[in-house]
Amino acid sequence: MVVLAFAVMISLGAISWHLATLGLKDVVGYRSPYSFPIEPGDATARVTQRLVLVIVDGLGFAGVDEMPVLKDIGSRGAAFSLLVSQPSLSYPGWTTLLTGAPPEISGVTTNGYRGAVRVDSLFDAARRAGVKTALVASGDWKVLFGASVARATYVDATAAAEVAASKKADDEVLRAALGEIERGDARFLVVHFSSVDAAGHASGAASAAYGAASAEVDARIGRVLANLDLTSDTIIVTSDHGHTLRGGHGGWEEDVIRVPLVAAGAGIVTPEHPSAEISWIPAHHVDVAPTCAALLGTSVPTHSQGSVLFEALDAAAHVVSERAIRQAEARRAFAQEYLRVLGRRLPTVEPVSSAALLHNDGKYTEATEIALEIDSRMVKAVSSARRQFVGARRLVSIPASVVVLGGLAWGLALLAGGSARNMRIPVIGAATYFAAFYGLMLVRGIAFSMSMFNSESEVMPFFTWRMADSALCGVLALAVSGWLAWETRRRPLDALLTGLTCVYLIVFALVLQVATFVAGDGARFTRHLPDFHRAFKYYVDLLQTTVIGASSPVLTGLSIGAWWLRRRAEVSPRGARRRRHYSMSGGSRFG
Repeated sequence: MVVLAFAVMISLGAISWHLATLGLKDVVGYRSPYSFPIEPGDATARVTQRLVLVIVDGLGFAGVDEMPVLKDIGSRGAAFSLLVSQPSLSYPGWTTLLTGAPPEISGVTTNGYRGAVRVDSLFDAARRAGVKTALVASGDWKVLFGASVARATYVDATAAAEVAASKKADDEVLRAALGEIERGDARFLVVHFSSVDAAGHASGAASAAYGAASAEVDARIGRVLANLDLTSDTIIVTSDHGHTLRGGHGGWEEDVIRVPLVAAGAGIVTPEHPSAEISWIPAHHVDVAPTCAALLGTSVPTHSQGSVLFEALDAAAHVVSERAIRQAEARRAFAQEYLRVLGRRLPTVEPVSSAALLHNDGKYTEATEIALEIDSRMVKAVSSARRQFVGARRLVSIPASVVVLGGLAWGLALLAGGSARNMRIPVIGAATYFAAFYGLMLVRGIAFSMSMFNSESEVMPFFTWRMADSALCGVLALAVSGWLAWETRRRPLDALLTGLTCVYLIVFALVLQVATFVAGDGARFTRHLPDFHRAFKYYVDLLQTTVIGASSPVLTGLSIGAWWLRRRAEVSPRGARRRRHYSMSGGSRFG
């Protein structure tokens, strides 16, 4: 039984490492099955002569108070609080802003993505409509959109990582952007500033440096704004992600996943009575691309999952109606292909042509309502198909998890000899392990979040240290178990079983957490991405299981070592007392 228990734990350790490796490869190397080609829709009437989209890298709401220009744009136009898609990293964020496709659809899941974006973008839609485009950004943008944009100016991305260098890079970006505006032929201009992100990584969103960087970028935005004619031009300012107060992003903290968007100019509503206090309307990152397409009059990027922010538009009723119809058509075309990939059929809904007929009859309000209703039903169809796909996988993962946990529970009962009393010391040891492991995380301020990585170079050391913590806490737990075992386990074999049961219980508790995640999200991610919040903890649990399972014989041996030390400590004083008593009672038997 002892050998079998060790074999089970070592095997679980090996399986956990395999799952951790596969899961990481699935996410980092995710190849979206949804980047299929889709016939683009028709263009519509444009409502602006030129659109300038300014992306302030790393800007969250923590920097907004230092940005009077940004707040002025929002107060005289529209202001939104955007929810960023997961993971909240730059490459996925830029891609979502320009395509309307979240990482699961675009395939851009991390900053390690290499190659051109494989889904339709605003640059592609503009090219089809004959709209000249320009990009002024860091060199990182080149790999993603270099083949799509008509003209681009790139600054040195490596130098921009340092705060001082990033400010100089932003000055270069500003000069190039002003040059593009003066040149005047680009009707869609994307401008990317990076110094706020550099300050966030260096000092955190709560720092004076972050506020100063935000204020300086705000002044640059003011320079851009001063060169625009808002009677014919439109400006939108937003961000790819925010920063935690201590610095970092990628996770799901409110400071990270909520970013501002302000817009003003041609085609944007103007409040009758602008207020200094801005009311931020909730919206989503994916809504930016279709809204930009509506302003430019281009077709909707074919893989967009967002919706036009109609409440921000100041356009005639027939323009709004036509745009709603084009959005519904694009959504239906995507939904049909999406459901085909998942082996499902598109539900029966009213044809978009019914809205088009109303539009042609001049019934624009009714046409808009019907188009938006069809669009909403397509969104629900896609969401329902995804839930059904993940649910179907659970029909396998849940029974498999139950079988594994049931087998482990049976093994635990055998080790305990069917007696709850035999579990007292193993439970104390296991509790010591988890209290120590999570206590170390708490003391160090470590959270289960990708925002813990302030740079990509910190990723592997972070997980390596969690494995080291697991080993250290395992040693502590088994030392406690072995030390306590002397109280009731006077034979070495009993002490061995107590230590073995303690290790087994720790592995069982870890596998329970792993199985809970697998039952819900699965273990492989080839056609969907997991909930990254739960996935982060899942990955840490797998690494712990790897360490404890693989080292179970050593840890059990340490438990026996602690038992033996306790035995020596207890036996030696008793032996000394007997020798003193013998000496005092009369000396040697040969005397």
